[in-house]
Amino acid sequence: MAKEAKNCWTCGYKESLPGDAHIKCRRIFGDVQPPKAKKTGYYLFPLNFDPIWQAEECKGWAKEADPKKIREESAMEDVLGILGRRIA
Repeated sequence: MAKEAKNCWTCGYKESLPGDAHIKCRRIFGDVQPPKAKKTGYYLFPLNFDPIWQAEECKGWAKEADPKKIREESAMEDVLGILGRRIA
């Protein structure tokens, strides 16, 4: 059996964005640093991003999300995430 890839696409904190191929991250990064972005590319982390532009592996990856580490989102964050590709 192949080892599961530990990336954003297989993470329990990943959430899809309506009408967008990018994703958002719902994890609270209090205990670890969020992944940094490469100098170029599209990366509005954690609201709307394409993990291909990550410069390092995420230290917060988990197969299943811990309810204590899921951040609450406001309606404004949802709107910014959806519009992110247009304003970034």
